[in-house]
Amino acid sequence: MGLIIWLIVIQIAVILHEGAHYLVARMQGAKVSAFSVGMGPIIAKFKAAGTEWRLSALPIGGYVLIDDLGPESLEGQSKSRLTPWGKIAVLFAGPLSNWLLAILLMAGIFSSQGVPQTDYSKAEIHRVLPGSAAEKDGIKEGDLLVAIDGKPLPEQETVDGEPRMGYMKLQDAIRSKEPNTLTFQRGNTTYDVKLSFEWKAGARYGVEYSPKQNVKPVPNYFAALGEAWNQSIKIVPQALQSFAKGITQTFTAPLSPSSEVAGPVASAQAAGALAREGGLWGVLTFATLVNMSLAIFNLIPIPGLDGGRILLVVIQLLMRRPLQPAHEAMINFTGFVFLMVFMMLVFLGDIIRVIP
Repeated sequence: MGLIIWLIVIQIAVILHEGAHYLVARMQGAKVSAFSVGMGPIIAKFKAAGTEWRLSALPIGGYVLIDDLGPESLEGQSKSRLTPWGKIAVLFAGPLSNWLLAILLMAGIFSSQGVPQTDYSKAEIHRVLPGSAAEKDGIKEGDLLVAIDGKPLPEQETVDGEPRMGYMKLQDAIRSKEPNTLTFQRGNTTYDVKLSFEWKAGARYGVEYSPKQNVKPVPNYFAALGEAWNQSIKIVPQALQSFAKGITQTFTAPLSPSSEVAGPVASAQAAGALAREGGLWGVLTFATLVNMSLAIFNLIPIPGLDGGRILLVVIQLLMRRPLQPAHEAMINFTGFVFLMVFMMLVFLGDIIRVIP
């Protein structure tokens, strides 16, 4: 089930992405040689509106061939129909389409399910291990840690120059050699636990926890759109940081599963889990994540991605002359090889992750 959901969501996202490239190019009179749904060998095709429409064998991804985006159009015998700004518009249209779809989907989820909000000043207990020190202390699933030694947990603090969320102070208390008093909230009552747990390497207090999750209702879809827009802006720096960390992990520790980047196996598992837990809303949540990730990732200025190709156009604008076709082709090819190696390593890491 997860694999089917993953394939459908990915395919819709890619068709939308490539379709946006196609539409913006055609609006400017550019020639589009081919539009393929899927990759690999062509199993069916027909020609219409000057474009060869293809159905390819592998139902993963797709592509559009826009003649005037190729490096040969810069110094070829025929003048490109696309200006530099026109090329930027074509390249930007793909990620923008995924971004807008993600916002629309997110707004639909928010208007129906409410806006999830994280309260980092409270640690919510999700599980207490049987026979553990936490169980002996009377801690139960659903309890909220609200204070340590009478001091409320902060939303955020700075530790060694790095920002750190307040709920993580529970870990500090558990590992502390000094006795601490934990204040928990259970329903409308509070109770204190005098922590006498002696931590050492490998020891476990016996709780699984995370920051408190709240849900903020919204009155209508338009209000949800505003919330979705705000959330999409907040996601960008976090996503870029995750991509950068994931790429670094992938190349510095090859074949080790990355905690920041998921390949097709992990993504299919996530799609299945979201569908089981949330039904249709879980699937829409997965589609939102895929489209947002596709939009942000494609705008990273790596040659071969839309962001990298936009950067090349900007460089040519600043230089006031086009790059040599062979140079531009080599830059894009190098980026393509980098991406293929990266994707292969992520996929192999995925396989290793699921091997018992």
